[in-house]
Amino acid sequence: MATFPELLRPLKLGRYTLRNRIIMAPLTRCQATEDDHVPRTESMLKYYEDRASAGLIIAEATMVQPNYTGFLTEPGIYSDAQIEEWRKIVDAVHKKGGLIFLQLIHAGRAGIPEKILQQSKSDQDPLAGRLLAPSAIPIKDHRIPAYFAASGEKETYGVPEELTDDEVRNGIIPLFVEGAKNAIFKAGFDGVEIHGANGYLLDAFFRESSNKRQSGPYAGTTIDTRCQLIYDVTKSVCDAVGSDRVGLRISPLNGVHGMIDSNPEALTKHLCKKIEPLSLAYLHYLRGDMVNQQIGDVVAWVRGSYSGVKISNLRYDFEEADQQIREGKVDAVAFGAKFIANPDLVERAQHNWPLNEPRPETYYTRTAVGYNDYPTYNK
Repeated sequence: MATFPELLRPLKLGRYTLRNRIIMAPLTRCQATEDDHVPRTESMLKYYEDRASAGLIIAEATMVQPNYTGFLTEPGIYSDAQIEEWRKIVDAVHKKGGLIFLQLIHAGRAGIPEKILQQSKSDQDPLAGRLLAPSAIPIKDHRIPAYFAASGEKETYGVPEELTDDEVRNGIIPLFVEGAKNAIFKAGFDGVEIHGANGYLLDAFFRESSNKRQSGPYAGTTIDTRCQLIYDVTKSVCDAVGSDRVGLRISPLNGVHGMIDSNPEALTKHLCKKIEPLSLAYLHYLRGDMVNQQIGDVVAWVRGSYSGVKISNLRYDFEEADQQIREGKVDAVAFGAKFIANPDLVERAQHNWPLNEPRPETYYTRTAVGYNDYPTYNK
């Protein structure tokens, strides 16, 4: 009998049936090229292929707006070259029997100013060369980490421009739709995840610390209008590719990038009810605060407000993950650092083998060290 039987049970998720409920969380590893953000398949193909036994791989945050970088060397999904290399990775995962979604991101005010502002502005691309946000409020009390900065040293975030409602409707939303279509119909991904978390653009509209708009459909003045952009992006993507291969990720408590909301419980519950009719493949959430400043029970908030597939993430071990699935609190659990350090994480759960320890200092180094050098279990 399996030690963690609930984790190892199949799960119906959208149009797919997962082999197990051990999900690989989206993990930025900075392995794409810097100038054109093309996945480097010489390293990335093996990385994802080795983890294909996951019930679902959610591939790393991938840019929908050309060159709008928040990590310096993250991949994009807007050029033919990017799509071609992603397809090789997807094909390798599929050959191993795996399923893989792609996470779509717009960095918003968390973008790297030095790289974004040097882009040429034009009538054909009115969003280019501008740092964009719901309000002209920079990220304070946080700095761009040295490993994401072009200078190699910590830098301050820039002061963004406030997007107009028309720019949101006619610029931002279509970028996510095009990214989803490129991912699924051209690169062959099984689905996409909308990144509505961690202080990036959609999350910045979602929470009141960064959304100070006083009027309009995306105003920061009410819970419903703060939920509207996440809803509009998600619905538009569903309409384009099918709701049964679209997931959404949120982080209502996470304080990264200076994010906070005065009533995260009400905000979370309202969004859950608002997106329920979309019949998404899943809702994926960070259950706590990565910087340990805000407390709350996101698992309970979502469980009581959302009937679809629920994937929880953040600092789980196998025992707690299995227990929460057994108790009906969640349907699956996404693992991040454990998957970085253990390409055979599913097999280790099956046999209760010991785990490799991750090396956080190598997460964003852009080299092979700490990327493809973690060993599988040596029986």
